[in-house]
Amino acid sequence: MALTKEKIDLFKRAVDSWGVDSQLDMAVEESAEFIVAIQHLRRNNKPETVENLYEEIADVELMVEQVKFMLDIDSIKLYQIKCKKLERLEELLQG
Repeated sequence: MALTKEKIDLFKRAVDSWGVDSQLDMAVEESAEFIVAIQHLRRNNKPETVENLYEEIADVELMVEQVKFMLDIDSIKLYQIKCKKLERLEELLQG
């Protein structure tokens, strides 16, 4: 998902209101909630459990976008690293 002007403005307001450290803490918290949602899904594959997983995925994706924005992550470098990791996965699958 691309960073729109509206999203950039929202992320700036969040940092201005709560600070970078607080938002990084929130990223950690949302990641932990995502992990818990996966564990719940493994134990109990009910519609409400799946719905909760959707919620947590959305939270984590938004926090990842915000972290990339706050830390000015180089999107080209990130893309290159992702490509290498995908190549490695392909190698592992080919044996």
